[in-house]
Amino acid sequence: MTRTVPLGPALRRRVGPIGMGLWLVAGGACSAPPATVDQVGITSPLAWPPAVLATSQVEPQPAAGVRYLETRSDRAISLGLEGLDHAQVTADPQRYRLSSPTDPRYREPIGASGAGSDQQVVGLTGKRQPISEARLHLLFPHPLQPGHAYRLDVSSAQGADGRPLGPALAALRLAYQPERRSGSVQLNQVGYVPHAKKYAYLGNWLGTLGPLPLDRTSFEVVDVHDGQPVFAGEARLRAGADPWSGHDVYEADFSALTTPGRYRLRVPGLGVSDAFDIQPEVYAPVYRTVMRLFYHSRNATPILAPWADAGYERPQGGVPARLDGVFHAAVGTSPLGRGEPAGGRLPVSRGGVDGGGCVQKVTKAGPAWYQIGAALDIAPGNFRDGDLGIPESGNGLPDVLDELEWGMDWLLTLRDPEDGGVYYRITSATWDSVPPYRIDQPRLIFEKTTHATAVFAAAAAIHARLLRDYRPERAAQVLAAAEAAWGFLQSHPQWPAEGERYRNPPGIRAGDYAD
Repeated sequence: MTRTVPLGPALRRRVGPIGMGLWLVAGGACSAPPATVDQVGITSPLAWPPAVLATSQVEPQPAAGVRYLETRSDRAISLGLEGLDHAQVTADPQRYRLSSPTDPRYREPIGASGAGSDQQVVGLTGKRQPISEARLHLLFPHPLQPGHAYRLDVSSAQGADGRPLGPALAALRLAYQPERRSGSVQLNQVGYVPHAKKYAYLGNWLGTLGPLPLDRTSFEVVDVHDGQPVFAGEARLRAGADPWSGHDVYEADFSALTTPGRYRLRVPGLGVSDAFDIQPEVYAPVYRTVMRLFYHSRNATPILAPWADAGYERPQGGVPARLDGVFHAAVGTSPLGRGEPAGGRLPVSRGGVDGGGCVQKVTKAGPAWYQIGAALDIAPGNFRDGDLGIPESGNGLPDVLDELEWGMDWLLTLRDPEDGGVYYRITSATWDSVPPYRIDQPRLIFEKTTHATAVFAAAAAIHARLLRDYRPERAAQVLAAAEAAWGFLQSHPQWPAEGERYRNPPGIRAGDYAD
C-alpha cells in the first residue's frame, strides 16, 4: 500500500491511514510505494491494528491456507481463504461440521445449517496486483457457549482449482469469547458529546447466505474500567437487508446516557464494541489531527518542523514551480476555450497534493469551503488562531481560514482573468507514482468547464463571507472573482452538457469523472 499523508499517531491508531479530498483530490499515488508489500488493505481484518486484532473475535492464520477465522456471532463463523470455488459452497452445507468435546449439543459433529461465500479485493501487492480474499460463511443451528472448545471441519471446501482444500482444514480450533470485540457491533469509535444522539448498529453480512441473523436484540452499555452496566436497551430493526451493507441493520439507541466516561456496548450473542468516550470535548483531538492534514499536504512549500509531525517532514517541498503548469492541447479548441496555445504557460501555485495522487481538481475542492464554512457558521467559537500549529498561527486569523486561504490562492491561479471561467484541473498526463517534488514533467492544465466554474463561484463566495471581518480587502478581491465566474456561467453554454460525462483527451490517464 502507498504511504499516506499523516493524520498523527493518535488518530492513526483509531482509524488507520486515510486520504481526504477537500481541495486535495483523489487519484493514483503521489508517493512511492514500498519495494515489497504483503499487507492487505483495510477491508480485511488482518489489516486491523495489532492491539485491536489481539482482542477481537478474529483468529489470524489458524491453518495453512486460512487467512483468519472470525466468529461473527455465537452461531456464525467466517473464514478468509486464499481461494474458494464459490459455485460449490452452498451445494451441501452439512459437509461443514462443528464438534466439541465439552458442549453436549456438539458432542457429535453437526453440519452447518447454511453456507455462503463472497470475494473482495482487499489490497495490492508491491507490484500493484490485486489481493483477493475469498470468504466462507457458515451458520450453525445452536449457539456456541463461552468457555468451550470447538473444532471446525471444512476440509471438503473446494479451492479455486476445484479440488478440496484438504486435511489441514479438518480440525480448525475455535472458541466463542463474548468479552472480545465483535465486527458485528458498529458505533462511533471516537465517542459522543454528552447531550448528542448516540446510536450503535448491529449486524453483519454472510455473503450469498445473506444477512447475519440476530437471535437477540437486547444490549447494554458497560463501564470499561469495572465492567458494570450503566445502561440497557433493546435494538430495533432499522433496515432489512440494507442494500449498501447487506446487513439486517439493528439500531441501538443509548442517547439517554449522558454521564461522561469510557464505555463499551455489550450484545448477547455478538460480543462487545470498541471502547468509546462520552465527553464534552471528545471531537477536539479529531478536529486538530484531521485538519492538520491540510498543512502536511501543502504544495509549493517545504513541510518542516516544528509545524510538521515528526517523521512527516517534506523539506523538498512540492511540485517544482517550473512545471506548474502548461495548457493541454485540448484547452484552446474546447467549447469554452479561447485559443489558449498548447504548451502555453499558466503559473499555478499552492493548493495541496494528496497521498492518493498529485492531480488537483477544482470540482473536488469545493466541498472544503462548504463543510468548513458550515462549521464556522454553526460553532464559530470552536475555531481559533493557533489551534492547528501551522506557520500562520498567531496572525489573527483562525488557523482553519489560513488553510482555506492557501487553497484559495491555488483556485485563483486556475481562473482565466480574461473571461472569469475556471480551468477544471492541473495534473500529470498519468497517475503520479512518486512524491510531488520528484515529478519531472510539466503538469497539464485542462479545459474550462461550467461545473468547475460554478464550484469556484460558490467556494469563492463562501470564502469572501468567511474572511470579510478579518481581511475586507482580500474578501472583496475573492468576491469579485466569484462574481466574474458567475457572469461567465450566464454568458456561456453548459459544457459538458447536462447528463454528459467529462472525458479525458486522448493519451491522458488521470481520471475522468461525471461533470
